[in-house]
Amino acid sequence: MHTILDPTEDFLPQVGEVTLTYRSKPTIPIGDRVKLNSSYLTATFLYDELLPRMGDLETHEEFYVLLLNSQLQPSILVNAGIGALTATVVDIKKLCRLFAILPANQVVLCHNHPSGVVSPSRQDNALTEKIKELAQLHDNVVVDHIILAPERGRYYSYADENAL
Repeated sequence: MHTILDPTEDFLPQVGEVTLTYRSKPTIPIGDRVKLNSSYLTATFLYDELLPRMGDLETHEEFYVLLLNSQLQPSILVNAGIGALTATVVDIKKLCRLFAILPANQVVLCHNHPSGVVSPSRQDNALTEKIKELAQLHDNVVVDHIILAPERGRYYSYADENAL
């Protein structure tokens, strides 16, 4: 026996209305904003911000996006991906929304390598290029991508190596 559905009847379950709201809530107090005009200052800032969030940099990879204002001061730090020991998946759609709705002129990409090897992988390079292109569509410039080692002070800067 087959049931014939009447197309005039509503068979979808009743669901409440879904609302999406974007709020710009900086994670960095305005009084603590420093000018990040070198990879050393940026890496130091990132270690200071990320170590309390992550606990340590040895157990898994995480990918962050730091938005800077026109004076190279940090305005918003966003986690764009949490991964495993050797890889992180970055949600490009999340970054697209981020670049579209949040004010920034310049962008610093950052992730950690739990292994301690700070050299970028082919995947790191490909992701950097992809995010650079996305940022340009929204009139943002990726000024650096910093890879942090678990040991404080050891990092790789794409800008310092002219790899951007």
